[in-house]
Amino acid sequence: MNYSDDFKFKNYFSSRNRSLTKDQKSILDFYQEKVSLESFSELDQLNDYKNISLEIGFGVGDILLHNALNFPNNLFVGIEYYKKGIAQLLLNMEKHNLKNIRLFYGDALDYLKLAKTNYLDEVLIMFPDPWPKRRHWKRRIINKDSVNEISRILKLNGRVLFFY
Repeated sequence: MNYSDDFKFKNYFSSRNRSLTKDQKSILDFYQEKVSLESFSELDQLNDYKNISLEIGFGVGDILLHNALNFPNNLFVGIEYYKKGIAQLLLNMEKHNLKNIRLFYGDALDYLKLAKTNYLDEVLIMFPDPWPKRRHWKRRIINKDSVNEISRILKLNGRVLFFY
C-alpha cells in the first residue's frame, strides 16, 4: 500500500471527539495508517482465523477486547469514528499483546462497500441510530445501503446482532 506522508484523520459528522491524553495521541499517531480506509483491503490476506466478526461503533472497545482475549482463534474487526475510543483500545491491545483485532477509523459504510462478498461470520452493531430527528437521517447506520452491504458481506448462516 502506498500511504501519503500527509495522511490525516477525516472528521465525521460534527465531531464529538474529546481531547486525547498524551499516550492516546502518541499511539494514534503511530498507528494512523493502519486504521485507515486504505489498509482495510489487507484483511483479505488474513486467513488463519476460525471466525471473523465485525463490530460497528465499539466505543472504548470493552466487548472487542473481551472477545479477543477469550477467543484468540477468531479475528475481530472494529470500526469507530471517535478517535478516543480507538486510541484507548489500541493502548489495551498493546497492554495485552493482542494480534487478533483490527481497528478502523471512519464511517462504517465506507468500509462495508470495500469488504469482499461472503467474508464475515457476524456483524455486531452497537447502539444503532441514536438520531431520532428526521433531519438526522444521513447519520443513521441502519438504512437501505448498509443493510444491502451487510447482507452481501455476511457468510451463509452469518448473523447480525444489535445492542441497545
